Amino acid sequence: MEVINDTQNNDLTTPTATLQTSQVSAFDTKLPIHDAFAVLERSEDGVELTLDTELTPGAYTVWWVVFNNPEFCVDGCGSDDFERSAVNTSIFWATGEVVGDEGIGNFSTQLLEGELPTGSDQVLFGDGLVDSFSAEIHPVIRSHGSVIPELEEEQITTFNGGCPPNECEDLQFAVFPAFS
Repeated sequence: MEVINDTQNNDLTTPTATLQTSQVSAFDTKLPIHDAFAVLERSEDGVELTLDTELTPGAYTVWWVVFNNPEFCVDGCGSDDFERSAVNTSIFWATGEVVGDEGIGNFSTQLLEGELPTGSDQVLFGDGLVDSFSAEIHPVIRSHGSVIPELEEEQITTFNGGCPPNECEDLQFAVFPAFS
């Protein structure tokens, strides 16, 4: 993990922007994926994500998994912390796209504090990002299988779009620890 601070104000304890990079890993094995990286830029009112990885052609979504109070996670933040109210976890849609025959997924999105998507089946739970610097953020790439033309919009904008008949599954993730 690399962290770059941009402190363009006179208060050196409060950065105006912070860049973090993270290796993208396979969801099932937790092993890093060669040449797959994510960058998260944190600012005073939100975050911006870019994620580049290799994927099988098909439909994909990226989901924000936000642990607003990671200091209350047990043994690192993960799915076992979803039910811990003190952690204040949120899971919701970030972006989606169709990956073509070249097999390259280039995802880019931003999130403002307090913002949630408004579409159907886009918020699993939670109230969104509370503080962009203190949250631990795990973007998760979810496969929706082969593109089904009449369901393509659902496949790239909802949690289970296209499933069934396809199988949806979480494939890859990155981890961005809290900055503050």
